Amino acid sequence: MNRKMFYLFLALIFGLAVSANAATIIWVSEWMAGANGLPFDQGWIDLLKAQGYIVEADTTSDYMTLDASKIAALEAADLIIVSRNTNSGNYDDENETTQWNSITTPMILQSAFLARSNRWQWLNSTSITELDVETMLRAVDESHPVFSGVTLADGQMDIMGVVSVLRKI
Repeated sequence: MNRKMFYLFLALIFGLAVSANAATIIWVSEWMAGANGLPFDQGWIDLLKAQGYIVEADTTSDYMTLDASKIAALEAADLIIVSRNTNSGNYDDENETTQWNSITTPMILQSAFLARSNRWQWLNSTSITELDVETMLRAVDESHPVFSGVTLADGQMDIMGVVSVLRKI
């Protein structure tokens, strides 16, 4: 009986440790604020924290210039969210494009400007159109729980569908 309790205790501790380490988000922003003094991103940050995520949103710092400690922090996170509250021209100086593209942590860009070929080179475009055909994204693992209840067409969904999935999470 004691042996079973010991293994159950270990499993419980391991489960808590894994779940505690799986929710760190780094919020990259330039920390501009409204008239009330709150950063424009505060609503997003509060929403994520209310859902149980650990959000590292240091309003005294930014990621416009990367160094070894900032890259290490970005690599250690589970997710990086790059705010719309950024100026894309501040993130592509010298070797910054290579640095950002070398980070292996998943990223969500709220700014389409950073994805352009004259910035991080994710898309072959230097212009952004508002009324264009929506980009289709392929679900790599359709069985992943994030796609539960999501209708995919040939394994794809439009970009607005991705926003809906993210809101569902």
